[in-house]
Amino acid sequence: MLEFLRKMQLRGMVTGFVLGLVVMAGVTVLASTVSREITYGVRVNLNGRLMQFDEDSRPFVMEGRTFLPLRALADAMGMDVSFNPDTNTAYLNTVEAVTVNPVPVAPAPSPDSGPDTPLWETADARVFTGDGDDVVALSAFPEAYVFVITGNDAARHFSVRAHGYRSSLLVNTTAAYHGITYAQGQDTETLEITATGNWTIVQKPLSATRSISAGETITGNGDEILRILSHGQTATVEGNSAGRHFAVRSHGARRSLLVNTTNEYSGRVMLRGEYTMLEVTAVGDWTIAFE
Repeated sequence: MLEFLRKMQLRGMVTGFVLGLVVMAGVTVLASTVSREITYGVRVNLNGRLMQFDEDSRPFVMEGRTFLPLRALADAMGMDVSFNPDTNTAYLNTVEAVTVNPVPVAPAPSPDSGPDTPLWETADARVFTGDGDDVVALSAFPEAYVFVITGNDAARHFSVRAHGYRSSLLVNTTAAYHGITYAQGQDTETLEITATGNWTIVQKPLSATRSISAGETITGNGDEILRILSHGQTATVEGNSAGRHFAVRSHGARRSLLVNTTNEYSGRVMLRGEYTMLEVTAVGDWTIAFE
């Protein structure tokens, strides 16, 4: 009887649900109002390991068809996933590992740089500025690189996409933005900017970003790329007090999704590999401690 009542409560929760996959960006297509029976509690075994899902992204079965969260699957398989709300398009891209020299050699400072000049300003950095929508052509960069992006003071729609052999959505927000982000393919030929107002993009060497080593703790705010000089087997991560999207990915010989949540987070995670870089996606403050 309890099972019957549970299923009856689930009837009517879905109205005209027409999707091939559950895209985590939350796109739903509504049709005529109909009743569908959905069942939760689906377990997904990927390469011998059971996957873990957030409460708001649980797999379910509807009329004999299994629906799974696209972002969680892509992250587990080492793929990059993004969503463009303007075109209602989900993007899936394979990810190539990028190895960073664990002991980078700092470039010699320019004659007019003082002791307090940030490293990236004296390195082989390239600065692009603009106002509104634009397309910026890039030439080959001499080493692995990141983008420092600032813009959208008016809090309108602001997006930056890197195009090369593949596309990477670097920024997609309706809030004022400042962060350090990473183009997965490392083969960017053009940057496509959608913006209202002024913006600045700095392409700088990955070797000029902040680093973290075993036994150290680092704090930050917003998106950032960190070099890993050394690490143990675990790390403690805290952040996302605003309850936005918060993710921490490690890169190296393999790519691992350490944290991926929309809730405030505090926990200890495993470091299962030889990692050379951390990619933090965040709104607000965060702290990472390497044990």
